[in-house]
Amino acid sequence: MASCPFCNARISEELHIYGGTCPSCFGEVPGEDAPTNPGEAVQAEQERQDAVIARRQARMPLLVAMPLVIVALGYIGWQVSKPPPEVVELALGDDFLMELQNMQFEAYDPEAEAKAEAEAQARALRARKGGGGTASGGTDEGLLAIASKEKATGPGGVAVDGADFVEEEVGTRRTRKDPAQPKLGIREHEGTTSGGISGIVGGDYGGGLTTRRAAPLLTDDAEIGEATKDMIRSRIGRLQQCYEKRLKTNEGLEGVWKISLTVGKDGQVVRPSAVGQGVSDAQLEQCITDQMDSWRIYGRLKEEKPTSFPFHFKPN
Repeated sequence: MASCPFCNARISEELHIYGGTCPSCFGEVPGEDAPTNPGEAVQAEQERQDAVIARRQARMPLLVAMPLVIVALGYIGWQVSKPPPEVVELALGDDFLMELQNMQFEAYDPEAEAKAEAEAQARALRARKGGGGTASGGTDEGLLAIASKEKATGPGGVAVDGADFVEEEVGTRRTRKDPAQPKLGIREHEGTTSGGISGIVGGDYGGGLTTRRAAPLLTDDAEIGEATKDMIRSRIGRLQQCYEKRLKTNEGLEGVWKISLTVGKDGQVVRPSAVGQGVSDAQLEQCITDQMDSWRIYGRLKEEKPTSFPFHFKPN
């Protein structure tokens, strides 16, 4: 039978093993399973080991993340240092360049320019006649919006576009509108008009029903090249007009300028420039880029297409 270590009174086996209060002297019997004080030296060593383990656990996330950081920095450095992708210019061809140089220019005629643009659109539509938005029982030309642009004079005395009056043919009816006129409740949807024309239909609650075609998506370089050449043919006279304006103050001005442009995804010309080849005239070059800012092809692209061509400005 076990006894209390303080008063030697008999205690139960459970109290002897697990410890507790002695019923005789009320002393605290430690019990055989109670922890004992290992001493200060042992406690200090245990605390030191616990601190080492804690530091290792604190560094673990950093050690795990370090390889990922190194890989990410390496990838960023590779992206920054690698050369940009090669941009291939759209080639316009020697025949077209010769055609430009042999052009005879007349006074700027906005109606002639609008007609040339309409013809370019008709060619593009005929080339893609099997696609969506074709007409049933009509000609491509009958679907085109022919814009007759009134002549106006901009800064420097160079003729620029005035208001656009758009004529559109729907069946047997033709409407004529000024796009500057305020519109109320414009809607747009795919559909077919009563004249059998399918495509994009615009509803103008203030001016009657009109139709227009969505510009086709051009994916082939040959198609993009033809659309770009059509645009240049119809508008190159504006650049010649800039030159003839400068001739009035600089009679000896003549030479070759490299005309550069990029056709954006929406068909709009972006980043135009004119750089003289052995010759320079800041006012002429500014006039050229100002005119080209409004250029666009009839079509949309998947990616931008740069191109350039030399043009010899000389008295007409």
